[in-house]
Amino acid sequence: MREQDKKPCDDLELYVIDGLDESDKAAFLKHLSTCNECKNGLQELQSIVDLLPYAAPEVEVPSGMRARIMSNVLGESFTAGDTEQTKGTEPAPPETVIKPASPASLTREQQAVVEKVQVLKENVSPSRPKRYDWKSVANIGLVAAVAISCFYNIKFSNEINRLQPIADGLNSPIQGAKTNEVVTLNPAAEGLVAKGLATIMINSKGTHLIVSAENLPELQTEEAFQVWLIKGDKVVNAGTFQSRKGSGAIFFTLEPAVPDYDQIAITLEPDAYGDLPRGKAILAADI
Repeated sequence: MREQDKKPCDDLELYVIDGLDESDKAAFLKHLSTCNECKNGLQELQSIVDLLPYAAPEVEVPSGMRARIMSNVLGESFTAGDTEQTKGTEPAPPETVIKPASPASLTREQQAVVEKVQVLKENVSPSRPKRYDWKSVANIGLVAAVAISCFYNIKFSNEINRLQPIADGLNSPIQGAKTNEVVTLNPAAEGLVAKGLATIMINSKGTHLIVSAENLPELQTEEAFQVWLIKGDKVVNAGTFQSRKGSGAIFFTLEPAVPDYDQIAITLEPDAYGDLPRGKAILAADI
């Protein structure tokens, strides 16, 4: 995504997992105070992320950590080997295991989320001996990403369902329309590099003319391009357009009782208000 296309709402999931720097976090919090959509999304995402600890596996305390704790308690050096030596003289302390918090206080809906998150984690992480390492942290992060992804998949799926009928309408052709003729517009004088197309479309609403051109001369001040339909000595103004970077187009619906025109032309006019051609011919073709 380009930086200029980025929206404040795009930072929602990064804010939830504390992935923003201080300046971006401050900007998002300012946006959050005025955006109801982000407020609702934050509440839903936070409820999912808050349940992730309940889906974490039991992790055995490493022997090195256990030795450091015992050294602090006894006030002397204590190693994992000392544990082996004392096994015969005194009962070994029970193995210390960090367990996830009990979900007994969760609601039925929250417990269901915990179970789903646990299933997701098991599917993406193979079975391995219980130990504390960065891979376990990465797995929990992956579970968080999957949970957030599920949330947005549902959200965007609803949006796609809403927009699909509109897209289908745009992609379908005009009902009853047909292309009657396509004409290539050629330069009307030497030295011109302009080119264009004129397309005549017929449908239930009438006959329409679509004209497009490129490599047009640059316009000055109030100048404009005008399209003309010609039949003998009869000239009809089919519309006026401005060019952008040398290109332009116009759509024109012909009157019901129009004659069969012989020619089409585009001229460069001093302004957009002429009823008859006054300027230089740029493109023309027989039709």
